[in-house]
Amino acid sequence: MRHAPTPFEHDVVVRRIDRPLATLQLPDTTTVGALRITGPFSDDPAALAPAARAPGVLGRTRVAVEVGTWSDRTSELRVIPRTRHLHLWGERRQRRYFARAHRAADDLVHLVA
Repeated sequence: MRHAPTPFEHDVVVRRIDRPLATLQLPDTTTVGALRITGPFSDDPAALAPAARAPGVLGRTRVAVEVGTWSDRTSELRVIPRTRHLHLWGERRQRRYFARAHRAADDLVHLVA
């Protein structure tokens, strides 16, 4: 069984959502800008707190979109690249990826909340 690579923490784009996880409307599949969520959200058994994770593609990069509990009243959205080698990309490709990831995270917060 092949495992997805573990990203470095500084490669993950994070947004806070001022609503509990149970009240969020998580889409099965959707396209938000350059981000395409390719499968439904499912429970993430590896998470320390309740969380749901869906596969996606951001431009050419495979990503995971995770929405998890942060506190009783707050959730957290994370866009996680599925590559360990982001640091080997050229500066232009990194800038393009992070610009898309930040835009997609902002748009997704509005969509699910």
